[in-house]
Amino acid sequence: MKESQNHKKGHKTPKVFNEENISKRSFDDRWVKFAFGPQGLVKCDKFNLGIVEFDKNKTSNTHSHDVEEVLYVISGKGKIRLGGDNFELKEGDFIYIPENI
Repeated sequence: MKESQNHKKGHKTPKVFNEENISKRSFDDRWVKFAFGPQGLVKCDKFNLGIVEFDKNKTSNTHSHDVEEVLYVISGKGKIRLGGDNFELKEGDFIYIPENI
């Protein structure tokens, strides 16, 4: 990971890294590379962003996060349940999930 050398003391440091630098974590229904967030390579407490691949033809475990989350569908299609509503997803869709939903 590369960090900026030109930042003000006491401020967060800009960072640049590649997905190859992120460890993969496996779960029962998916694997995740946490880039940003409480579990991320870059620690932040306001949102989650990473790379996720869900197992085909498998229902994801219901879960929530204490921070906002943003998803982008790179390929495939699926369904997601958010706040009691069901959504059909396809390649190119963005999903915004407020914390604790």
